Amino acid sequence: MYKLKIKQTRESKGITQTKIAEALKMTRQQYYKIENNMNVPGIDKIVMIAKYLNVSIEDLIEYK
Repeated sequence: MYKLKIKQTRESKGITQTKIAEALKMTRQQYYKIENNMNVPGIDKIVMIAKYLNVSIEDLIEYK
């Protein structure tokens, strides 16, 4: 199993949910659900988030 570490990564870079949501062309609510593991994003969204945050996909995934 895995958990996405998007929130921690975003916060460490000082980026707001609104700013990243706008950059990814989604609403803040849609982004909130991804960040809080309420909605599992497709690999395309994970890649977009990783690119925006300038990290690898592996940096966004925590294996349990």
